[in-house]
Amino acid sequence: MARVSIAIVGRGGLGRRHLRGVQEFYGTDLCNIELVAACDLRPDNANFLADNAEKMLGKRPQVFTDMEKMVQAIPDLQVVDVTTDSGSHHVVVNAALDLGLNVMCEKPLASTIRGCNMIIEKHKGTNLILSVSE
Repeated sequence: MARVSIAIVGRGGLGRRHLRGVQEFYGTDLCNIELVAACDLRPDNANFLADNAEKMLGKRPQVFTDMEKMVQAIPDLQVVDVTTDSGSHHVVVNAALDLGLNVMCEKPLASTIRGCNMIIEKHKGTNLILSVSE
């Protein structure tokens, strides 16, 4: 089965929870994803997530502090799982869409209606998937 390359962006508490979800998925016959990157503005946070991923999944994802550099280094990256604080969702999701990435965003999509509308407008006309984790 072909695997979809994903990155978790944001190491906070939700980043760790999403990592546990990835671990659960890895343990099934339906698993079609591979965690290839951990990205956070703070290198210590990204490394913390990568270290935990290595313990939980058996392979350490690459570490980045910049999504654009991450996409340049991993050209087959297809999806980002955005687990940053909700106040930055509109910035991070829009940047990911600009980079041609499919996005799964932790709820809420944004902390304001304006932020949600910005994301929806950015997503319009793309062939990318935008989903919200609930």
